[in-house]
Amino acid sequence: MKETYGENIKTVSVLIGHASSAYTLDLYAAYVPNTGIGIDKRYMSFLRAAA
Repeated sequence: MKETYGENIKTVSVLIGHASSAYTLDLYAAYVPNTGIGIDKRYMSFLRAAA
């Protein structure tokens, strides 16, 4: 999970006032539904594009 509604996680972290983007991700990752759904298709598409 790198972006939130199109925003870079570092930008979100700075705006919220967190010390690091890692903290922001750790804190809010559980609230993002379905983060793992479709990862297999996205990963395979990435691999095909890179080949």
